[in-house]
Amino acid sequence: MSLFHVFFDQYSEEYREHHKTHSGIIENRDNENLRLVNTLKSSIDNTMSRDSILLLTQNFVQNYNNHLDKVKNELKIYHDKKRELAIKHSFRGRTSIRFWLAYFGVTLGFLFFSVKSLYNDIVSGSTYRFQLLSLSGVIVSVFWSIHFIFSTQKDFRINKYVIALILCGILVSIFTYFVVKFYAYKDDIILSQLSLIEKIKTIHYPKMVVRAKYLEKYGESINSDETIKDDIDSFQEDINTILKI
Repeated sequence: MSLFHVFFDQYSEEYREHHKTHSGIIENRDNENLRLVNTLKSSIDNTMSRDSILLLTQNFVQNYNNHLDKVKNELKIYHDKKRELAIKHSFRGRTSIRFWLAYFGVTLGFLFFSVKSLYNDIVSGSTYRFQLLSLSGVIVSVFWSIHFIFSTQKDFRINKYVIALILCGILVSIFTYFVVKFYAYKDDIILSQLSLIEKIKTIHYPKMVVRAKYLEKYGESINSDETIKDDIDSFQEDINTILKI
């Protein structure tokens, strides 16, 4: 998701075309301001009458205020349209699906690796400090996952949203912890049993077969530094160690 976002446009074509009109509004504003100032300066230079200068100044102020109101109205129309086009192009409360895919993809990746890290910590028997670190990653990634999926409205104050999302993140993460812990221990038991079976198959069983064949063929026990009791003790030790009995 965080890589495929590049195939989506950050802004719509209509939005980009509308954005180009902003420079024209600003250019017209500046040109008109310059024209009014130059007109006033030229008129003052051509008259010496105090009353005439006062009248010219009053006309300038009136014309400038009218021009300013016109520009404000044009900019308001521009920004209203810009906001409308931005909302039209938005996705799940974000500026675009491009933005949403990029950041939500990173969040999901972070969630996956946090859960995987938590699973490995539990299986390997790491200390609770490492498990807490992985669980913190789960909480943060769950927080942002919920945020990206559901937080699209502004009905309440922002602090209420944050508190609710933090609580949801903690609750979901606690649930995730116990689920991962359950399956981690379950997998650990299965892997331990498979490991014990492998040892029996490759180590203990061949030893017993060799001893039995030798006894059957020669009528006496095989001459070895290891006795049958040693083999039994080794077998029992593997059972106790692998199955954690």
